[in-house]
Amino acid sequence: MMTRAAQIPDRRLNFLVAGVMKGGTSALWNYLRQHPSIGMAESKELHFFDNDAFDWAKPDYDLLHSNFDGVADHKLLGEATPGSTYWPPCIERIRAYNSGIRLIVTLRDPVARAYSHWRMVTSNNRETMSFSEAIREGRSRISESPRIYSYVERGFYGIQFERIFSFFPREQVHIVRQVDLLRDPAKTLSCIAEFLEIPSWPEMPQPENYYSLDDGTIPKEDDVLYLRQLYRDDMGKLFELTGISIPDEF
Repeated sequence: MMTRAAQIPDRRLNFLVAGVMKGGTSALWNYLRQHPSIGMAESKELHFFDNDAFDWAKPDYDLLHSNFDGVADHKLLGEATPGSTYWPPCIERIRAYNSGIRLIVTLRDPVARAYSHWRMVTSNNRETMSFSEAIREGRSRISESPRIYSYVERGFYGIQFERIFSFFPREQVHIVRQVDLLRDPAKTLSCIAEFLEIPSWPEMPQPENYYSLDDGTIPKEDDVLYLRQLYRDDMGKLFELTGISIPDEF
């Protein structure tokens, strides 16, 4: 008997929440799951397109589709892996999978994003360096573990959007500022629904606290100034490419 997962290879995903890590993707994933027209994967962060162990000359998309067994009858299918904009081969792989797919990218002040990332890794006992060390000499460790120690690198949004727009037209990419999702979720979600060409949520979905690590602590002033200088040109590039500016959190 044919399983439901085997019935949907021609039903490719309609959209992806592609980035950025520590930028509100968990909150957004939770909101999206509550829309009656949207079928999200059972788990967040499938890490399909950033899995370098796959044979990308002939990828097995059934592995991806099997995560949608219970929601294949929804109008739209979507998934959220926030590292997709950062991992260089991802965007090209996504385009090869479905050139018409739509990408949602959440953005956050890159300095606050880096600090939140460092706090998460520290809380998981995978970091012994202070934040000051990690964003300076600690950057040399990225060759050892680019997923873990990429506190600074993931914040170069302009570079990431250059890559995105080399494979996808601007109209297939929707940018969500985390600050807007926090301050005015109803308006932000309405814009997402318009982008996805579906009615807005019939009632405001229930929020969940995905910001528990952001408890009000802040980095040292000299660390903030150091990163602001480091990101300055790239933030200018981001604005040139997207018209989006991101307010400072510190």
